[in-house]
Amino acid sequence: MVLYQTELNVAEASVTVTAGSATSADIASEWTANSDPLFLIGAWDGKPDGFLNAANQLRMHPSDARMSDWGPVTYTVGSSDASSVPMALFKGLNDPLTITLALDAADASGAATLRVGTTLSFAGGRPSITIDSRGVTRGAYRGYGEIYDFAIPDGALSTDNTITISVVSGSSGDSYLTPNYILDAIELFR
Repeated sequence: MVLYQTELNVAEASVTVTAGSATSADIASEWTANSDPLFLIGAWDGKPDGFLNAANQLRMHPSDARMSDWGPVTYTVGSSDASSVPMALFKGLNDPLTITLALDAADASGAATLRVGTTLSFAGGRPSITIDSRGVTRGAYRGYGEIYDFAIPDGALSTDNTITISVVSGSSGDSYLTPNYILDAIELFR
């Protein structure tokens, strides 16, 4: 069985059911939100709500002229709004998503984790990131709800940072049928 917080998978447990008998099982959330992230874009809820074009995607195709321009986009932590970040990244179409981030010396020191949550992907699309140019490693949005954690070693962050998030896949496609994924949230934390 799966427990969802809104639409974010927060716990899973196995249950054995036998015909003709009653069964009960307990399940509790295993999700722990970071109390003081260096930044958070979006909300950990398993949905792309709040991102660019999310309000239209259940009834419009990504190529629909009524959709806002998908980008690529540069998001500046502290001054940009999540609604400027496209809800989906398409390989070769609107990737990478570029995030600029200024940190003080204390926040720039030490290891960190960049977490990218996706709600659905197509053709094996998944995130790949770089920090300051160095590699660190269909009318629906519901899918497997993958969360990707990228370890950022001590010394990789500086006081002025550029993070790029791209789409990688062994597959290819055309236009909005290229490998892609839909965002849930992006977070940098210690």
